Amino acid sequence: MIKFQKKYEIIFWTLWIFFCVLFGLVSLKHNGAFFGFAVGSLCSYIMFKITLILIFNNSTNKLFIYLLNILKMFIFFIFILTIIYLILMTNNLYTKNNLNYPINFFYYLGGINLNLIVILIHYLLEIKGGKIGRNKK
Repeated sequence: MIKFQKKYEIIFWTLWIFFCVLFGLVSLKHNGAFFGFAVGSLCSYIMFKITLILIFNNSTNKLFIYLLNILKMFIFFIFILTIIYLILMTNNLYTKNNLNYPINFFYYLGGINLNLIVILIHYLLEIKGGKIGRNKK
């Protein structure tokens, strides 16, 4: 698990820097692309870290683990709703024009999905490295 965590960190921060530079260039034309992506991807990173903390919990009580997972999902739900509310309030306070929002909501949603992309890339690297597959003995 520690090996997965280290590889995840490397892949995540590499993709994060690449996409931040890319969306920084896009934000020259479309305001809010950079901040929307950055907020979304950092939210997904925080949620991944919370999940790791719960995975390393060494409790053997199944009921406690189930309740902890339900609590985790509730915390994620509240966290995402709070961020969405703050984005909408920031956008409404900043300007009344729809084209010049400082935080683009759709780029935020794309940033939240960065976690999925990182896990898929990690899995593909494991397959290419021969650690997962039919030929493994």
